[in-house]
Amino acid sequence: MLQINRSLINLKGKQTDEKIRIEKEILQTDKRIDELVYDLYLLTVEERQIVEEFIK
Repeated sequence: MLQINRSLINLKGKQTDEKIRIEKEILQTDKRIDELVYDLYLLTVEERQIVEEFIK
């Protein structure tokens, strides 16, 4: 995750295909981390929805 963010910083605000790809990868990684945490704490689907609504 840190390496991905460093790659994004190196692009310094340029709107390139590479930047878009990196931003998408960051979002996917964040989502996967969230899912792993939900699994770790054995959250139900309903509890996950509550958490997702709260953090929006």
